[in-house]
Parts: sequence; C-alpha cells; structure tokens
Amino acid sequence: MISIVPHDLKRDMYAFLKPNSFSFYQNLRTSDRPSHTLKPFDKTKSIFVHIPKAAGISLSTSLYGKVTGSHLPISKYQLIYSKAEFESYFKFTLTRNPWDRVFSAFNFLKKGGRNAEDADWAQKYLSEFTLFEDFLDSWVNEKTIWSYIHFYPQHYFILVPGKSKSPLDFIGKVETIEQDYSFIASKIEGAGSLEHLNASVEGKSKDYRNIYLPRHIDLISKIYKRDIDLFSYTFEGIKK
Repeated sequence: MISIVPHDLKRDMYAFLKPNSFSFYQNLRTSDRPSHTLKPFDKTKSIFVHIPKAAGISLSTSLYGKVTGSHLPISKYQLIYSKAEFESYFKFTLTRNPWDRVFSAFNFLKKGGRNAEDADWAQKYLSEFTLFEDFLDSWVNEKTIWSYIHFYPQHYFILVPGKSKSPLDFIGKVETIEQDYSFIASKIEGAGSLEHLNASVEGKSKDYRNIYLPRHIDLISKIYKRDIDLFSYTFEGIKK
C-alpha cells in the first residue's frame, strides 16, 4: 500500500515519524566528514547505490574523491531526497556475480572486514568455518543471508518494495567495470580515473569458479535466484 503513496508525502511522513533519522541523513548532505557523506551527491546531482562487495569503494573514491553514502537501498534515498531531486539526479550502481560475491564477502569478513562491527560479527558467526564449503553447507540459507548486509540479495538495494522496475538510471556490473565506469564518469563532473581499492587478496589469487562444488553452485542459484535472473548472471559469468 505504501508503494502508491506520493513520493513527497512519503518523505514527509518519514520526517514526522522518524525525525532523528531524517535529520541525520539531511545533515549528511552538508557534512564535510571524510567518508560516508552525501554532500558529493548534491554537488554532482547523482546518487550512487553502494551494494556491498561490488567494487563500491573503488567506484566512489574514483568518482567523488571519498567514500560516499553507505549501503543504503534506493528506497531510503527516496526518503532523503525530494521527488524533484530524486528524479533529476543520475542514479546508478554496480552489481556482481552472486557466486563471486558470496565468496568475496566470506573472505572479506573472515579477515575482519572494515570495522569493529564487521570483525565482531565475523567472530561470532564465521569463526567456526575454516573452509568456504563448510560455510556454505552449514550457514548459508534463505534466512541467514538477511542477518548481515554483505550477504543481502542485491535486488534489495535497487528495487523499491512493491515495484518490479528499478528507478535507477544505470545498473553496471563489476565484471564490465572498465567500460561501465567510462559511462558513469561521463555523467559526473570532476570524476577521476578508475582506482582499484579494497580488492581482496583472496579474490585476486582464487577464481570462485574453481572453488564451488556442484551442490554449492545449486545452493547459490536457488537462494539468489532473483538476482541471477534480474542481472542476467550465470555461474560462469554473464548471460550472453
């Protein structure tokens, strides 16, 4: 039902019902903090939806000179920006092959992640797993993937509840980041050259396609089916 509520009315309701949260995000629009600010979005009239483990730090730093926003879904940005702003801003993201992304997220968190929250969560839930295949067998299912943002399905970030079509203007892929970055950068004034940051050492040395057993290929295909269909992925790469 809330999906049919007009954009600005929904935003006003959010500001009224959750004033502290609304004020927090509005303050981020003018903040000069070194990271996770929204100020570059207003400056460049763009919104980058940062899906975890999908080259977001590299993309954000290359485009804006710092890590922007956070892992906010597009539905949250609809509450932060007015209808006029939201519709006029260039909205984009990068997705990643689900099999590759889960492997990357596991290794990233096993190494402690980026902050204390990541490290604490990994210690609590991943410390018992030395092997990726054991993690897949014992932990990964349709419920547990919603317990930590790095494993959330990617469609969560780019779809608005109740809608089947994403309001984003461009959805690129990590697998084609070079060409996709060129297009994105052409839309954003002041964008620099593409930097490759926060790349997992494990990801560089191991190809996920050599790690998965047949039963695990099927497991991910079922759990992340909507992502696979929506973004045209196959286990081997991108659907031709």
